[in-house]
Amino acid sequence: MALFQPFDPDGVPGRRQLRPLPPVPVRLVLPNLITLLALCAGLTSIRMAAEQQFALAIVFITIAAALDGIDGRMARFLKSTSRFGAELDSITDFLNFGVAPAVLMYLWALEDLKSLGWIAALIFAICAALRLARFNVALDNPEQPGWKAGFFLACRRLPAP
Repeated sequence: MALFQPFDPDGVPGRRQLRPLPPVPVRLVLPNLITLLALCAGLTSIRMAAEQQFALAIVFITIAAALDGIDGRMARFLKSTSRFGAELDSITDFLNFGVAPAVLMYLWALEDLKSLGWIAALIFAICAALRLARFNVALDNPEQPGWKAGFFLACRRLPAP
């Protein structure tokens, strides 16, 4: 299946034709498809939690975690890493490991606490977003050694005042 994009072959305004876009190799798409499956698992976890099916919600978060472990390895193995894939993975990680667990915990155990329970869920999700943002910024740090680029840092010592 070829995709098409408009182009102006002879510079005449209003006269546009379509030319086929080059096909995208499967090796470039496959890791992103796995990431999208992980996103679907996270969203399904939220749905299961909303339907009070908490065991299934946990299963879908676990599936999302397994897929998250596969997509990056697959991209490196296929030599198809990209900035787009990294951003998609980052957004998916926030939903799967920040939002979905927060919603699950709120609906399972914190809902009776009303606003206090919701605040606890919000704090969890906000911390996940901040942690992920910190990790993404650290990847762009030119001063860090090359071997650190692929690792998730749990903590960092602050310089002495």
